[in-house]
Amino acid sequence: MFSAILTDPFAMSHPGTLAAAITALQDIVFACWPRLSGPPWDGELLKMLVVCWLNVLEDEGDLADDGVGSDEESPRKLLVVSANQLISVWKAAEVDVNAKIGPLTAKDGRLAGLFAGIKSPKTKN
Repeated sequence: MFSAILTDPFAMSHPGTLAAAITALQDIVFACWPRLSGPPWDGELLKMLVVCWLNVLEDEGDLADDGVGSDEESPRKLLVVSANQLISVWKAAEVDVNAKIGPLTAKDGRLAGLFAGIKSPKTKN
């Protein structure tokens, strides 16, 4: 259900529905995080967030800001919160976050705003 809404290229024509779907997805991730850290759910969540992010950027004209809208309920802010949630789930499951996100941000720099919550791993001396 969430995938149909979040991956719809015309989702921004109904921002209320999109915001509600993203918020509901956040609630599901919060409640079900142990099951969502591995296949197939982690890939599906990542796909939904990435496709929705790119659709939102395209619809908004790829504004040159930090990747986050000004409104608390803007799809951009909600998506960043959702991406941070997914990153937290992966970290709790000891998944290599950079291995999952790195190739995506290398392929499309617009995704850097979505995954701004990733901190580079510190090297041990």
